[in-house]
Amino acid sequence: MTIVKDFDYTTGVKLDVDGHNDNVYSTSVDHGIMSTANGRIGASGLPTGFECEKEHVWPGEVFRGHQDFQYETAHYFSDVASESATELYIPVAGCALRVYMPYDVTFALWQWSFHFSCGLPQIDQPWNGDASDRVEPIIRIKASYDGTELEHTRRQAPLTAYILNSSGTSFETKQYENYLSRPYDMAHMVTSVSAGWHEIQLNVYIENFTDEFDFVTVLPGPTTSTSIAHDVFSRASFGIRNARVLTVL
Repeated sequence: MTIVKDFDYTTGVKLDVDGHNDNVYSTSVDHGIMSTANGRIGASGLPTGFECEKEHVWPGEVFRGHQDFQYETAHYFSDVASESATELYIPVAGCALRVYMPYDVTFALWQWSFHFSCGLPQIDQPWNGDASDRVEPIIRIKASYDGTELEHTRRQAPLTAYILNSSGTSFETKQYENYLSRPYDMAHMVTSVSAGWHEIQLNVYIENFTDEFDFVTVLPGPTTSTSIAHDVFSRASFGIRNARVLTVL
């Protein structure tokens, strides 16, 4: 298709503003580079009963994509957790995506990924005969969509160390994992999404476990021993992560 240009650019010639504008867009048929965009709607006409919808004028009329990422590392320790007996999840800073959808969509596909490592010890203290005083703290992660928790994203953090703390001379520590950073890749699809703000957010629950233990230390000599107080924490660390959303009309 031939495009008529009213003005040719020549070195040393003063710019003809009106001619330049007509080169870009003109109300005359077949004039201007942008005049016949969108399948020559203006030239060919539209069918009877045609109505202009929001998706015709908003960008991304068929689908929209959005992505955020963060490289900093976030650390959470058990002393930041509430003393509530309920399982209270707190947001992980930087591991969220909040977007504005300008119109209703058929579905939105959310996908997010992150690295997660933890320090989660199990401690046995058999002070009274065979009775074992065992401490088993909990760390869980779970995502939420628009403030509603997504149960299918719930994950339990593994124990990373076992500590046997006896009143005699027994003291044993076992490390369960040498490689602690685990990649997670999650997804969630929502149908019939209304226009407006929507958010996916990763959350963590750390049981309020910060305690002082008198760990046994064997001193020189066949029978001498003493105990030294230690503060023990649980820890959850989140590494490089990103989040994306794809919407389709």
